[in-house]
Amino acid sequence: MTSRRLKARIRRATNRSPTARNLIYLAWVTKNREIVSKATNGRVGYIHVPDMGAAGIREFIKYYYPQIRKEGLVVTCVETSGGNVSRMLIERLRRELTGHRF
Repeated sequence: MTSRRLKARIRRATNRSPTARNLIYLAWVTKNREIVSKATNGRVGYIHVPDMGAAGIREFIKYYYPQIRKEGLVVTCVETSGGNVSRMLIERLRRELTGHRF
């Protein structure tokens, strides 16, 4: 790809509305979740944490609890803005699941 074409693509990507960026992000996460599910026959879940701020923790919680009964989880923080890993996130992942057979 030429430098001019790359710059044009970057310009288009950064000019997208927040709604379009959110839809692109959701499609990317959904695709990754499907790849992990297919590769593990549905036994392993996938969670992307976009950052360690309030929005990132909300994303974690939104996708963590629906997948809590899976044998394992792939938790990725790629494409984030950096920072330390939240203690709340680590604490949730260390918990042993009890009282789930009802």
